[in-house]
Amino acid sequence: MTESQFRASGIASGIDTAFLVEELTKLQRVPLDRLAKRQTAFTRQVSSLGDISSKLTALQTAAKKISTEGGLGVRATGTPTSFSVVPGTSAAAGRYEVTVNTLATNARALSAGVTSGTEIKAGTMTLSIQDSDYAIAISEGATLQDIANSIKESGAAVSAVVLNDGSKDFLSIVRKDSGHTLGTAANEALAISTSYTGAAGEEVAFAITDPTNAQFSVNGLTFNRTSNTVADAIPGTSLTLKVQGGPMETVQLDNDTSKTADNLKGFVDAYNSVMKTLSDNLKPAANTDRQQTLAGDGSLRSLQRSLQGVVTNMVGGMSNVRTLADLGLKTSQLDGTLSIDNAALSKALDRDSEALNKIFSTATSGVAAVTEDLVKRYTNTTDGILTNRRNGINAQVRGMGSQMEKMEIRIESFRTALINQFTAMEKTMAGLRATGSYLSSQYGG
Repeated sequence: MTESQFRASGIASGIDTAFLVEELTKLQRVPLDRLAKRQTAFTRQVSSLGDISSKLTALQTAAKKISTEGGLGVRATGTPTSFSVVPGTSAAAGRYEVTVNTLATNARALSAGVTSGTEIKAGTMTLSIQDSDYAIAISEGATLQDIANSIKESGAAVSAVVLNDGSKDFLSIVRKDSGHTLGTAANEALAISTSYTGAAGEEVAFAITDPTNAQFSVNGLTFNRTSNTVADAIPGTSLTLKVQGGPMETVQLDNDTSKTADNLKGFVDAYNSVMKTLSDNLKPAANTDRQQTLAGDGSLRSLQRSLQGVVTNMVGGMSNVRTLADLGLKTSQLDGTLSIDNAALSKALDRDSEALNKIFSTATSGVAAVTEDLVKRYTNTTDGILTNRRNGINAQVRGMGSQMEKMEIRIESFRTALINQFTAMEKTMAGLRATGSYLSSQYGG
């Protein structure tokens, strides 16, 4: 008897045997359903651990960014016309008096003019750029444009273009780097020599203009640089020279609390993301299925305490401002998240404007180093605390999967046995009814 026939049976016994099979099977599935629910909960826990590990990595990145790039915000006041300044995150607040004497210029060469299309005598042109020589072959029948193309292909750090003043062509060669190496003669920046071997064509002479280096003073100290963009004169500040020969001009650099807070925000947001996730798992909301969280998990509580220690960690070699707490980073008693107290931050910067960058960048005891060690301890792929915890739960999940497969087989066997038993019962009762009907008809029952 097929299962479809069985589902339509029960006629002989008057019992809804199909219903009994399904209900009895459901009872057998209760332990399986409970196990499946536990497996789902464990899977969610693994996901939560992965989320926490990812957020810890983001926190490490945020701390490293401030360590390497700095976090101090500085603003410039003043309207100088001969130069401009862009203070960086390691700029030193102060008053700076700048005088621009000369600007850096590029070495350049300009050929004598020739009629367009004129063939240049074959040979070799040698470009000497500081300490490097580039041999430019001049082929028979080459024009100025052909030479310009060969210069471009040589890899020499110059631009080469053909200009036309309306009647003649000129080959213009300009060195890409401005100025000349400090301590060397200006004419070493660019030199051109030619050796002609061809019999036909014109020879071309070049007029060379030597470069100049930038010369300027900051607070009375004279600087010479090869570029008009200077990053090593005013500490932590990019200085761009624009006009030479003007009067001394002043710019004031001041600590900017608002900008500093913005620079710290990336670290604070990453820290709060981790702490919020830890809090949500350790203390789930009342309507949350606690089995799907990590409520009470010892490794998470340990991580929470370790993160709180980062805020109060004292950096070696510091005096007045030694911790993130000293900088005005306040910890919430409710969930352990951080907020920035701008008034406290401003006072800390007034006491020691270099403290913020040192607190993050100091080797071994700085925030970046401490955070990196913490993150590795918990997320290392070999023996990290969270990694081991996740691996342990995954092993349980796999074990449950294997157990569930065996339970499914047993339940299906139980169901099949019930079907067979009820089918046999139906056949027996149907036979008894047939016998009873026969006897009743024979003896007038």
